[in-house]
Amino acid sequence: MIKKIISVFLQIVLPKKIFEKRHQSYLFQIYNKFELFLRSLKLRKEKLKFIFLPVGHIFCSKVYEEILEFIKIEKLEIFLFGGSLLGVARNQGGSAGSAKDLDIGIVIKESDLDNTIIILKSYFGSNRLKFNNDNNSVHIHFPEFHYYADLAFFFIKKNKVYHKIFYPYPKVINLNKSDIFPFKKKIFYKMPALIPNKTHYILVQLFGENWIKPNKKKQIYI
Repeated sequence: MIKKIISVFLQIVLPKKIFEKRHQSYLFQIYNKFELFLRSLKLRKEKLKFIFLPVGHIFCSKVYEEILEFIKIEKLEIFLFGGSLLGVARNQGGSAGSAKDLDIGIVIKESDLDNTIIILKSYFGSNRLKFNNDNNSVHIHFPEFHYYADLAFFFIKKNKVYHKIFYPYPKVINLNKSDIFPFKKKIFYKMPALIPNKTHYILVQLFGENWIKPNKKKQIYI
């Protein structure tokens, strides 16, 4: 309701071209932050594990909870990747840094990509999905949290696994099947998670030899 009032007000006072970009306005950004803060308070009341978590980590946890429901229904194996994997490898119990999004991956045959996309669209809806890099990854939007899960597609061919990706990671990640499988089990925000077999090796490919040091990513203990 408040967003609608703000939209009507901006439509009256702003030129059309500027109004079309209203979601980038300072007023909207302030309200979004306030709205997310209120939602985080509600979640903190519901679950004790959220009491001391920063807002980004609360929403990352909730989104991961929904991803677990998705893979349970669709019988898929999804593993932690990127900043999510980095946080677990540092024994932080959750994603590294401010948890701006949930980084996850799935290994499939390239011939199964179309069917995987159909499954994603059927479950989440096309309007919540944004495919990137020639369908090598997909942003899954969770509008109630203004939050994204980034799902990277890793394609398997014989004993090799590869993924084409852009900044901040290497443009192409080439791995052996044994680098990914068998998965290992870890805890992510007090929920079960799968991680690649050779996590440390993969993190070196992504973040360099000093991945273990928090560096610019603030360490969050869960």
